[in-house]
Amino acid sequence: MPSYPVPPQNLSVVRPTMTALSGHRVGQRRNFTGLSGVARTSLVTLAVMALGTSGCLITDKAEFSQPAPVPPFLTDLDPPATEILNIPTKPGGGDRDYVDDKPLAFKVRSEDLQRYLFTAVLVDFPGSNPKPACFFPPDLGSLDTARPRDCKLNILPSVTPGCHSITALISHDSSIQIGVIKNPSDVGTATWWAQIGTDPMYDPCEPHPSPGDAGADARDGGGL
Repeated sequence: MPSYPVPPQNLSVVRPTMTALSGHRVGQRRNFTGLSGVARTSLVTLAVMALGTSGCLITDKAEFSQPAPVPPFLTDLDPPATEILNIPTKPGGGDRDYVDDKPLAFKVRSEDLQRYLFTAVLVDFPGSNPKPACFFPPDLGSLDTARPRDCKLNILPSVTPGCHSITALISHDSSIQIGVIKNPSDVGTATWWAQIGTDPMYDPCEPHPSPGDAGADARDGGGL
């Protein structure tokens, strides 16, 4: 069988059969200089999007204003502070055995801001020895809600018969329960006058000053 000689090939001019990307070696720096302007722009856009999705979105903290402190005050006095109360002695009782069913009611409003509100009803306040006439447990609340206070006056035998003031006090300081005011800006008061243990026909109660609220509910004209 006849054979024919193969002419020699110039290997220096033979083009490679693999692209530059396919033949990339590990650790070798990629060269993007051959890319078009559009391709380079697309790569930059993808990189920015990747960074944006991997980060955390930081927003400003929402700030809520705290309720402003408001001095407590009384409303809806029942009976009205202009009415002279009549608290007689019990039938068949002693001269200082006073009836204990005289109702007294009012409402309080206060922005407590997590501080307990104390309520006291005292006979002969202010004075050197005011005496309790009602008891209320401390509570918490806000200015939006009117809290009722209802009691039956219990006048102690240590109160002498005659004309006496009866004062309701509210404060965030428990000292008011013994008639001590440490912070006048945090106290609400209302005052009634009462004929205690005597006949108003023969011994009428003439309060000094004249009966009326002590200024606590003047904020809203006497009631809400």
